[in-house]
Amino acid sequence: MAGGGPLYPPKVDIDAAPMPICVECLRGHCAMSQKTFTIIASVIFGVVALFHVLRIFLGWPAVIGGWMVPMWLSWIGFVVAGGLSYFGINLAIRG
Repeated sequence: MAGGGPLYPPKVDIDAAPMPICVECLRGHCAMSQKTFTIIASVIFGVVALFHVLRIFLGWPAVIGGWMVPMWLSWIGFVVAGGLSYFGINLAIRG
Protein backbone atom coordinates (compact mmCIF):
# COMPACT_ATOMS: atom_id res chain seq x y z
CA MET A 1 0.00 0.00 0.00
CA ALA A 2 1.32 3.45 -0.87
CA GLY A 3 2.25 5.51 2.16
CA GLY A 4 2.92 2.47 4.35
CA GLY A 5 -0.29 2.86 6.40
CA PRO A 6 -2.15 -0.11 7.87
CA LEU A 7 -4.97 -1.65 5.89
CA TYR A 8 -7.16 -2.18 8.95
CA PRO A 9 -7.72 -0.25 12.20
CA PRO A 10 -5.70 -1.44 15.18
CA LYS A 11 -7.02 -4.49 17.04
CA VAL A 12 -8.98 -3.82 20.22
CA ASP A 13 -9.12 -6.06 23.27
CA ILE A 14 -12.83 -6.97 23.22
CA ASP A 15 -12.88 -8.03 26.88
CA ALA A 16 -11.46 -4.69 28.06
CA ALA A 17 -13.72 -2.48 25.92
CA PRO A 18 -17.27 -1.47 26.86
CA MET A 19 -20.08 -2.46 24.51
CA PRO A 20 -20.86 -1.31 21.84
CA ILE A 21 -17.35 -1.42 20.47
CA CYS A 22 -16.52 1.39 18.11
CA VAL A 23 -13.31 3.34 17.79
CA GLU A 24 -15.00 6.64 18.62
CA CYS A 25 -16.66 5.21 21.75
CA LEU A 26 -13.34 3.81 22.92
CA ARG A 27 -11.88 7.29 22.62
CA GLY A 28 -14.82 8.76 24.54
CA HIS A 29 -16.34 10.62 21.60
CA CYS A 30 -19.66 8.84 21.08
CA ALA A 31 -21.94 11.06 19.03
CA MET A 32 -25.19 9.57 20.33
CA SER A 33 -26.51 6.92 22.66
CA GLN A 34 -28.40 3.82 21.58
CA LYS A 35 -31.59 5.33 23.00
CA THR A 36 -31.19 8.49 20.93
CA PHE A 37 -30.48 6.45 17.81
CA THR A 38 -33.54 4.26 18.45
CA ILE A 39 -35.80 7.29 18.88
CA ILE A 40 -34.51 8.97 15.71
CA ALA A 41 -34.85 5.77 13.66
CA SER A 42 -38.37 5.20 15.04
CA VAL A 43 -39.45 8.72 14.09
CA ILE A 44 -38.08 8.25 10.57
CA PHE A 45 -39.93 4.93 10.21
CA GLY A 46 -43.06 6.66 11.53
CA VAL A 47 -42.79 9.36 8.86
CA VAL A 48 -42.35 6.69 6.17
CA ALA A 49 -45.47 4.89 7.48
CA LEU A 50 -47.38 8.19 7.43
CA PHE A 51 -46.44 8.79 3.78
CA HIS A 52 -47.59 5.28 2.87
CA VAL A 53 -50.97 5.95 4.50
CA LEU A 54 -51.25 9.31 2.73
CA ARG A 55 -50.43 7.66 -0.58
CA ILE A 56 -53.11 5.03 0.00
CA PHE A 57 -55.90 7.40 0.99
CA LEU A 58 -55.04 10.32 -1.29
CA GLY A 59 -54.23 8.11 -4.27
CA TRP A 60 -50.77 9.53 -4.88
CA PRO A 61 -49.05 7.77 -7.77
CA ALA A 62 -45.55 6.37 -7.36
CA VAL A 63 -43.41 5.60 -10.40
CA ILE A 64 -39.95 4.05 -10.16
CA GLY A 65 -38.04 3.88 -13.44
CA GLY A 66 -41.25 3.82 -15.46
CA TRP A 67 -42.83 1.14 -13.27
CA MET A 68 -46.11 2.13 -11.62
CA VAL A 69 -45.93 0.96 -8.00
CA PRO A 70 -49.22 -0.76 -7.04
CA MET A 71 -51.18 0.56 -4.05
CA TRP A 72 -51.09 -2.79 -2.24
CA LEU A 73 -47.33 -2.37 -1.91
CA SER A 74 -47.95 0.72 0.22
CA TRP A 75 -50.05 -1.39 2.60
CA ILE A 76 -47.05 -3.65 3.11
CA GLY A 77 -44.79 -0.61 3.48
CA PHE A 78 -47.17 0.88 6.04
CA VAL A 79 -47.28 -2.31 8.13
CA VAL A 80 -43.49 -2.80 8.05
CA ALA A 81 -42.53 0.84 8.67
CA GLY A 82 -45.29 1.30 11.24
CA GLY A 83 -44.26 -1.86 13.07
CA LEU A 84 -40.60 -0.83 13.16
CA SER A 85 -41.59 2.58 14.47
CA TYR A 86 -43.87 1.12 17.13
CA PHE A 87 -41.36 -1.43 18.38
CA GLY A 88 -38.53 1.09 18.27
CA ILE A 89 -40.44 3.60 20.41
CA ASN A 90 -41.36 0.83 22.87
CA LEU A 91 -37.72 -0.24 23.06
CA ALA A 92 -36.59 3.33 23.68
CA ILE A 93 -39.17 3.80 26.45
CA ARG A 94 -38.28 0.53 28.20
CA GLY A 95 -34.53 0.90 27.78
